[in-house]
Amino acid sequence: MQIVQKPYRWIVFLSLLILVLTGCTQESNTEDPDVYTPECTAQELITAINDANADGVPSEIRLPANCVYTLTEVDNTVLWQGLSIHSGLPAIISEITIQGNNSVIEILPDEGEANFGHFFVDVEKKLKLYDLTLKDGARYLGGAVVSNHGELFAYNVKFLNNMAYPAGMDDVGKGGAIYSYFGTVRIIANSLFQQNLAGQTLNASYNLGGAIYTFNSSICKCCCCETYSTRSTLSYRCNG
Repeated sequence: MQIVQKPYRWIVFLSLLILVLTGCTQESNTEDPDVYTPECTAQELITAINDANADGVPSEIRLPANCVYTLTEVDNTVLWQGLSIHSGLPAIISEITIQGNNSVIEILPDEGEANFGHFFVDVEKKLKLYDLTLKDGARYLGGAVVSNHGELFAYNVKFLNNMAYPAGMDDVGKGGAIYSYFGTVRIIANSLFQQNLAGQTLNASYNLGGAIYTFNSSICKCCCCETYSTRSTLSYRCNG
């Protein structure tokens, strides 16, 4: 009797192999992290990130389901590349995973407050985001996330209505949602970029990265993600 294998088994196997080889799989923690469970207020989230930064080990922050965190003021400012990078959340100076549980972190600055974004990832540090929405960030670089020699991993994350705008006559805004400098960026699993903007005066000679701008040998991967109405000459820029 001749045995005929069903072809779908090979299709499934090859699909999984491609995901593994391209790095497009969900990351797993190699050790048990410290876990923080902030309530649904901006101050609770800020405190959780500060505590995770201070504990000296990989940490996980688990947000309540469907919470909306509204950031209204700058938490910290990093002077970097001659620019003031304002963030509404503490700079990431350790390895932190945020399990969003479909929560939203939105930015609505108080009257008179500087424009700011969500995250700044410092040198050789790591930020992993799962099932989260980052929206309405605005600053000179990376409206939602700036990474300086750091690592960003995003799984099922929505980047909505973020903006990088010019700092002056000679400086254009880069990376409407994400700006990575000598870092690693991995965006996978149905992540979405929508209505992000890099620069205010768009010029065909520039590639500003309406969604993502990476500079000098950054690893830029976007697997199983979508972009809609992301404005610049191209949605992504990977340089180097």
